[in-house]
Amino acid sequence: MIRGYLLSDYVIDEIKNRQKGIFEKFKNFSEILEDIKGNDYNEADLREKIIEILKILGWNEFKREYSISNLMRIDIVANNKIIVECKRKGIEFDKKELNNKSPAKQIRNYLFDEEVKKFANFGILTDGIKFRIYYANKLSDYIEFDFEEISEDDFKVFYYLLN
Repeated sequence: MIRGYLLSDYVIDEIKNRQKGIFEKFKNFSEILEDIKGNDYNEADLREKIIEILKILGWNEFKREYSISNLMRIDIVANNKIIVECKRKGIEFDKKELNNKSPAKQIRNYLFDEEVKKFANFGILTDGIKFRIYYANKLSDYIEFDFEEISEDDFKVFYYLLN
């Protein structure tokens, strides 16, 4: 299911209509997603699974645990263009954690950081099932893909948006 207002329905429909041998990528993505669903990975192990997904999307350079200050460490930086924050499966993105910040606030803070602005325009917040994508110039909006039920059409939009 796709939620959010970052993209218009027209753009989403256009992406769904593209066909470029995406079936194999969808199959590989589905296998990783089923593995994530069937296991209770900690954040470090989940990070490696997310990197597998990012490789399917065409990303190939990764920095893990990238420090932007003494207090902030980004889970994944892909190709010096996009940042990824991984959370355990089932964590509510908008609910405050022990540090009194929600995971959504955390990724928005990263994208607002001056150092991060120099290289990343997009951020992904994920628990391996849900993928919430933020654009640095419009942090109040996002698009969220919930792959609890895997849909090839939703994957196409996800793929073409992040490829």
